[in-house]
Amino acid sequence: MRILAIVPLALLLAGCAGSGDDHDHRHHGPTPHEGGGTSFHVAIYNDRYEPASRTIAVGDAVDWLNHGNRAHTVTFDDGHDSGSLQPDQVHERVFRDAGTYAYHCKFHPSMRGTIVVQ
Repeated sequence: MRILAIVPLALLLAGCAGSGDDHDHRHHGPTPHEGGGTSFHVAIYNDRYEPASRTIAVGDAVDWLNHGNRAHTVTFDDGHDSGSLQPDQVHERVFRDAGTYAYHCKFHPSMRGTIVVQ
């Protein structure tokens, strides 16, 4: 009897322990930011930023978490650069001025994203 109860639990846990691009995409919603604004999340996978575009308000922050299995950057056209983000590392930027901020990965130039600050 005990083995039967353990098997379904083990299968459930195995399904939650995915790697690479198998992450739950629902965790990208906003959260309160300690500076008074809102903090938005962008996931970095091995070939993309998700979401690739975000619209936020002045004073809000965005954090990028590398869910991939290799290093990436968050490099903005305005010169702001996260440096090399290894797997599971995070980078945060607070946006204090309205505008459109384009960014890319230095290591993988086809990876592009945009932050629109209103």
